[in-house]
Amino acid sequence: MAKQDKDEKEYASALRKRAEDLADVGPEYLADISREKAHQMIHELRVHQIELEMQNEELLRTQGELEESRSKYVDLYDFAPIGYITLGQNGSILDANIAAAELLGIERRFLIQRAFHSLVSPDFRDTFHVHRRQVFQTLIPQACELKLLKKSVEPFHAHLRSIAVQDDTGTPVQIRMAISDITERKQAEEALRWTNIELEKALEELKACQEQLLQSAKLAAVGELVAGVAHEMNNPLMAISGYAQLLLEEVKDESIRADLETINKETDRTITIVGNLLSFARRCEPEKKPLSINKTIEETLELRAYELSLDNIQIIRDFSPDLPTIMADRNQLQQVFLNLINNAAYAMKEAHGKGRLLIKTLPVDKLIRITFTDDGAGIPPDTIDRIFDPFFTTKDVGKGTGLGLSICYGIIKEHGGRIYVLSTPGRETTFTIDLPTITPGDWLST
Repeated sequence: MAKQDKDEKEYASALRKRAEDLADVGPEYLADISREKAHQMIHELRVHQIELEMQNEELLRTQGELEESRSKYVDLYDFAPIGYITLGQNGSILDANIAAAELLGIERRFLIQRAFHSLVSPDFRDTFHVHRRQVFQTLIPQACELKLLKKSVEPFHAHLRSIAVQDDTGTPVQIRMAISDITERKQAEEALRWTNIELEKALEELKACQEQLLQSAKLAAVGELVAGVAHEMNNPLMAISGYAQLLLEEVKDESIRADLETINKETDRTITIVGNLLSFARRCEPEKKPLSINKTIEETLELRAYELSLDNIQIIRDFSPDLPTIMADRNQLQQVFLNLINNAAYAMKEAHGKGRLLIKTLPVDKLIRITFTDDGAGIPPDTIDRIFDPFFTTKDVGKGTGLGLSICYGIIKEHGGRIYVLSTPGRETTFTIDLPTITPGDWLST
């Protein structure tokens, strides 16, 4: 095919040379040409004319095909769903299709010669400059994600894929970019991320509930053991109390009567403690009833009186005598109070081997406020915000589950109240509980 083209070009060139030679000769030369030679020359000229006409038709056909192809390309380029932009070496826009103009909210004619980086959100301009430099340096397709500005609209997330265009010497002179709006994808990714966070949080809560159930099962087993021991102790204690009362009726010696009264008094106190243990350990469904906060705290203190005395923990009571009645579950509140008392005793004993726990009750508007203030080491500021989180504990390994205060938080919240903590490191910690009171109408309805 190449040889044929070459031969045709050489033939056309030779024919043209002969025509030029004939054009240069004078009329006297034409007069000497024979008729036969003149017919030959005319034939050759006609053949050449026909060839030129055929070549012209081929050129016109090829031009038409090129125009058609160009039209198709322009349509595909202009109406493509993806934005296409061509940049010069200096980063200015040389060409843009309709989709690019719509993405950026600017007419095409106003995009031409505009610096593309001016359409990039300021926070992402460094990203674009790095991307552009990599395209020119590597000469391989590059991609990046950034935010582009859109007139009168919030910046949108875009995906850029770019390739360098080289001249005949291999020097990169342009960048062709394909731009896609990925805002919906980014929003979906963000929604998915938050869903994952919520799922992880739900999983942690589920683990906490499972741990609480396990701890409750352990406590239930211990409670049954304590209830059994307390029940076995109650019978002999009742016998001791009964014999002491009989002896008091018969003995007249004052010194012996004083000893018997002490025996009777301490036996009654022990019976009361055993009764509280039985009540605390007894498994029962949560049931809210009108109760006295002061009395419930006293009953809880009796459960720990002996251990607190051994640990040199002094209990200071500042109970308001005029507290209104509260609607609550006695066993659950005892669990809260016992946990706070145990935590305070542990903190004070660890700090200086002894301590002073102030328990205060007072009415505040339509609430009852209960505070537990110990003089332990306090809670560090970096951990106080996590104090009610499940599994968080400041105690040594094996000395705490990290569930006590989270359970307390749940119980108080379920009672319509709130519990919070204030602490001064090195001085004291105060846990405060606010519980709603009940009205006379509430009392009658129960």
